[in-house]
Amino acid sequence: ATQVLIVYTSITTTYPGAATLNISGTDVTHGTAYAITAVASANIDVTMMSSTQALFLYKGTSGYCEVRTLNISGTNVSAGTLTVVVAAVETCGAIAAISATQAILTTNSSGVITSCYLATVSGTNVSLGASPAEVTMTGALHVMCGINSTQALLFASGHSVATPRFALLSLSGSTVAVSDHLDSIGFDGGVAADLAKISATRVACIRNPTGSSTGHGKHALQLLGVSESALRTSHERVPLKNSRNDGNSNATVAVLSETKLLVAYFDRSTYLQARV
Repeated sequence: ATQVLIVYTSITTTYPGAATLNISGTDVTHGTAYAITAVASANIDVTMMSSTQALFLYKGTSGYCEVRTLNISGTNVSAGTLTVVVAAVETCGAIAAISATQAILTTNSSGVITSCYLATVSGTNVSLGASPAEVTMTGALHVMCGINSTQALLFASGHSVATPRFALLSLSGSTVAVSDHLDSIGFDGGVAADLAKISATRVACIRNPTGSSTGHGKHALQLLGVSESALRTSHERVPLKNSRNDGNSNATVAVLSETKLLVAYFDRSTYLQARV
């Protein structure tokens, strides 16, 4: 309730860093900036495992996809030992916690196949499950959110078809499987922007269509239904007012309650807008 963990890449070195943001009333202060590793990184993502630990996924040494714990003590951050997910990736995809000790992460090595792994935390170390599930997605931005202790929802663009693709990933023992996938209707392309769990059966999605259709390029909100092991489109996309028409993925959504969401995005003047 009073602390946030942020991760970022340095504008001067492109090394990954982390820091706490600490909230007191309406004031925010930051903890000591922590250099996670002295290696240029890209495609970063983070998920909170508990109030004192997160998992950090990034493209690191020699283009490897790496994952490690970030551990919070007061306002300070430290990192656990790195685990290499796979060498020579195109894109480190996304990571989402499903419990205090397990998360699902994705990586794309060829721009065609996205591999989905189970990551398990023991102390400050991370181990990976064998035989990752595979789904055909591009190497473009991936986003993911946990649904429950055995499921996560993945969002990216489908390979060979310019359409948003969702995959429901389910855990069975130590193996990740693709329970269902859904190619979203409406407009001729899509860039993943953000996902947020509203409830056990509903997820909010921010997407950014591309292409030549009327209204393309504007960020839009869409609701998805999760019923057991099936995905459903709850309703067609609703464009966000004055959203920027350039096909970028700079938008995010946060859940305030089951009936209220907060979205933030760049508008046509490149200002940041926030709307309930």
